[in-house]
Amino acid sequence: MPASRFVSACLAALSIACLAGCASPVEDDAASSEAALAEGDAIVAVDRLNLRAGPSTNDAVLVVMSRGDRVRVRSGVSDNGFAPVTFEGRDGWAFEEYLTPAGPPADVASLADAVAALAAEAPARSPGTELGVAVLNLSTGEYAGAGDEVRHVSASAAKVMWVAAAMHAGARVSDIAGPIFESSDNALSGTAIDRAGGIDAVNAFYWDVVGMNKSITANWSFGRTRRATHQGQLGGDNYFTPRDAITFLSKLDRGELLGERTDELRGYMTRSPRSGYGGWLGSLLPAGARAQMMHKAGWLPPPAYAEYATLNEVGLVQVPGGERYAIALLARHGSDYAAEARFVERASCVVYRSVSRDGSLGCRD
Repeated sequence: MPASRFVSACLAALSIACLAGCASPVEDDAASSEAALAEGDAIVAVDRLNLRAGPSTNDAVLVVMSRGDRVRVRSGVSDNGFAPVTFEGRDGWAFEEYLTPAGPPADVASLADAVAALAAEAPARSPGTELGVAVLNLSTGEYAGAGDEVRHVSASAAKVMWVAAAMHAGARVSDIAGPIFESSDNALSGTAIDRAGGIDAVNAFYWDVVGMNKSITANWSFGRTRRATHQGQLGGDNYFTPRDAITFLSKLDRGELLGERTDELRGYMTRSPRSGYGGWLGSLLPAGARAQMMHKAGWLPPPAYAEYATLNEVGLVQVPGGERYAIALLARHGSDYAAEARFVERASCVVYRSVSRDGSLGCRD
């Protein structure tokens, strides 16, 4: 892609990131509160709410919570309009007017029902969004998908596959993997393609080694232009399907692609963002699962890429003390990119809730 479009995309990414995560949190205004929460679970009812070290606006902000986050209201007396709460294992104080009592734990849907429900609700929660989702419970073999054979532009999520292709070819990647996974470096991703043996070799890895038969890397122009012999079915765009992404992830996790180097790549995948921009897969997951997850996101945001409005996540998630699953969430064409990001975050949480059987997770219901 031209360098000018990439710069525009980066600026757009920063802008969208701020839409989702840079706005000022709700200012705590103790004078206006008359709420009195009982001990128990509560839900954050505003877009952003400070968890503070003490019951005043002068106390330090420990973390900024998001709408739909679940907190535990501790026993004790509210002070100055603030309730004593615990969020993701961290004790603090939150302005109680912006918390609402949580209802009973949600019924936990089966994996198939959870995925079907996500596909059905996508048009309402994120207008215009086309969702492709695939999930494989690696512990039980249960699979669920919706739109899982549809080709989506892969964006930067494919970079994990390019690094894997280079490693499969015997190349060293320790000098380039950090920036690829931490900041999605485009030039070094081109180096990964080169170390795999070139762009046609990447496709041979896709098709002949992994079995990603509906996926392709057609072009990459950072550093230098790389053009595959085959240009695929999306006008020269790079693409994969949710099911193909799961094929890659599951074979990787079983050690079938990289053998003794499997843990090396899985380690690199833990270096991608844990939450927020580029870390949507983990934003609403419990802290333990978020810390362990391995993933790579991809994005083509408006306005520079308005015709794509693409936001992808592929990864491996471990339920602490429980089961493990591979997931591909591919979203595109949403008219509100911030809403599309919030929906991908919710979709990740809903899948986790199903696999973990944890009905206490709110997932912005």
